[in-house]
Amino acid sequence: MNRAGIRRGGILCRTCLRALAEGETFMKITYIHHSCFSVELDRAVFLFDYFEGELPALPREKELVVFASHKHHDHFDRAVFRLAEEYPAVW
Repeated sequence: MNRAGIRRGGILCRTCLRALAEGETFMKITYIHHSCFSVELDRAVFLFDYFEGELPALPREKELVVFASHKHHDHFDRAVFRLAEEYPAVW
């Protein structure tokens, strides 16, 4: 990984880099459906491959970082863009 956060062709967000650099003391992993899960840390929540299923209550005061591993119907749904209407800090 270089200073810009580039790793294997992808970009790690500032939230990810800050969490890695400062060390987190809390982690909660929640399975949602199929390939979807969330990882809640002290300051952020990471949501992976959401396409359906009930989301757990995500704290609004934490940054929400949404990842889609690829554009297959069972790993991505445009509904994730609506999360920006509900959460103030979505990446």
